[in-house]
Amino acid sequence: MGRMMTDYNPFDKRISEIEEDDLNNLIDKVAEGWYIEYKGDFPNSKKIAHSIASFANTDGGWYIIGIDSDEATNIAERINPFDLNEHRSPKDKIRNIVTNGINPKPFFESKLVHISDDKAVLIVHIERGGETPYVTNDGRIYERVGEGSDPIPIKDHYTILKLFERSKENKALIENFSKNLFLKSLEQNSEQTFLEVYFYIPPTYGFKFENFYSDEFFNEIRENFSTDVKILEELESTFNLNCDNYYSSISSYIIRNINIPDNYIHLGLTLELFENGNLKVLIPTHNLEPGMSETQVGAAYYLESAIYSRFQELISNITDSVRVIDCYLLFLLIIVINNLHCRILKSHNFNGQLNVRIKISNCNRIMPYFDSEKYIEHILSNGFPICLKPSIEIPEFNNGNALNISLNYQSGVNLGVKVIETLGLPFNLNMAEILSSIGDYLLSLNENHDPE
Repeated sequence: MGRMMTDYNPFDKRISEIEEDDLNNLIDKVAEGWYIEYKGDFPNSKKIAHSIASFANTDGGWYIIGIDSDEATNIAERINPFDLNEHRSPKDKIRNIVTNGINPKPFFESKLVHISDDKAVLIVHIERGGETPYVTNDGRIYERVGEGSDPIPIKDHYTILKLFERSKENKALIENFSKNLFLKSLEQNSEQTFLEVYFYIPPTYGFKFENFYSDEFFNEIRENFSTDVKILEELESTFNLNCDNYYSSISSYIIRNINIPDNYIHLGLTLELFENGNLKVLIPTHNLEPGMSETQVGAAYYLESAIYSRFQELISNITDSVRVIDCYLLFLLIIVINNLHCRILKSHNFNGQLNVRIKISNCNRIMPYFDSEKYIEHILSNGFPICLKPSIEIPEFNNGNALNISLNYQSGVNLGVKVIETLGLPFNLNMAEILSSIGDYLLSLNENHDPE
């Protein structure tokens, strides 16, 4: 089981697993203080925002509505569930308070524990924040002081400076992680475009794979990244990276797809998994060329496509000037790698937020290709979408910028669409139509080839 939290946990289990019996275990035993606060009923929104911001600015903690504490000892005294008829959608209420009352928005999870049909207790777990300071909309910075939340005095420059330094340290970790340390071969430097994807868990989670350096975990990695995974949870379609090269590095494992011996010296499909759950990915794009060999990935599909033949006629005058990228394969690989990462994280009981950064390197003079009539119509109406930039970052790599994604298969689809739009397709195009034949493409890949 993976460790998710570094802060105090009075339940010794994930928030999603907490039930009424766990609440009863707090009674007469656990006092509120630096890491836990009890409320018998909902206070006003401003006070809730103050408490949540204070936990994020300090070391994280638990905010529980529906438990009374003893005034003298602050120890939990009894469960006092609130009325769901009076407080409808309590989780949404907390979410709205955080969204509208705290900037930036700290990460939190919540669980509604039903005591009866119309009575419940709300548990909110707030992570130790990484984007400190978290400021409430009254312009104050709150921190935990004993069992309460107090604003930091404006004159307390030391405490405020420490909060800013914490944020800078976390952003520096992100920037250092988002670097490609793998070298391309000489042949790849001029003709190979790479998609670099950096999946990372916010540092404040404190997640680590247990037994990361054991034979058991190494074998688990091999099985995870060499077996089929679903494209979408609701569909039966699967795909396999067929990774066949696994070895360790400094605090990480390298996972590659080699297939043929000559590829050992080239930077092919490469993944690097770290102890903290982070994943670096390098995907070499596949060029579609006139007269391509039937052994090339996707060739069996495109050589039979009337749409692709028409596309080749359209670009016949600029074939020597551009590199045409197989975006169906790129789209599939993004989805599959996201899903494989989700699968291994979930198997170690991580279910929090993921951040991701994407970089397309050496992309000058590339043009995307989608085997779609809609795409051909777009070219005829608007011309060729040829990239003239040496590299593209999604979002721009600075100051810890990242896309926030959920730990699910749909996130892979969303990332794939984001890359497609970045490569030149307008946002207003119907992506479902553009990608309508990708199922046939996937079937062709599964029948004929493994990704190189």
